[in-house]
Amino acid sequence: MTNAGAIKFVASGTVSLYLEGRRWIATIPLHAHRRRILPGDTRRFVGVMPAPLPAGSYTLQWTFEAGPGHTRKAFERTQIEIAPQLARLWQEYYAERPPVPLAVEPGELEQTVTAGRFTVMSVVATNNGDATMRLRCWLEPDTLPAGWLGIEPTEFTLGPRMRRSVLCRVTTPGDAPPGEYTGILVIQAESAGLLDEDSVQLHRVPLRILIGG
Repeated sequence: MTNAGAIKFVASGTVSLYLEGRRWIATIPLHAHRRRILPGDTRRFVGVMPAPLPAGSYTLQWTFEAGPGHTRKAFERTQIEIAPQLARLWQEYYAERPPVPLAVEPGELEQTVTAGRFTVMSVVATNNGDATMRLRCWLEPDTLPAGWLGIEPTEFTLGPRMRRSVLCRVTTPGDAPPGEYTGILVIQAESAGLLDEDSVQLHRVPLRILIGG
């Protein structure tokens, strides 16, 4: 992907696969080592789907989006052909490779803070499998008071065998009463795969913030 404009942006992308140009059968998140693209720069995006495809003709619909504050999208279409012999080889190969789930560590977060101060907690999301994954992170509603927790990043893509930290920035007001406050950080991972497969994983990470007296 090339940034032909005059401003930098953070790009993301997906590929949709259509069998015989009509039936949508799979979605593949695309990963780049650096998503921020400066004017005139070119970035290579990669998508990996560890699942066999049946023989046939495929249309690949490439969609790229800029980050927050930008509404433009870029589209591209390509055609590929999968021969019956190749389809059989893939089927035999992937039958012996069960999917490996995303790992999130630690399994819970706890921090003692002083009211009115700022602190950071983090978890590490690791893609242990062979597929690209798109991850989304959010605070479960009606848990921590509004404005106490900021999450960065809220959306990103991991390539196979890659990891990334998710930062939880905790800011408590100066008049917050002492006590224990809890919340749930939700991390959703959608792996590349066929549409009839269960490709979505959810991790709920308990958060505990202790404010001393």
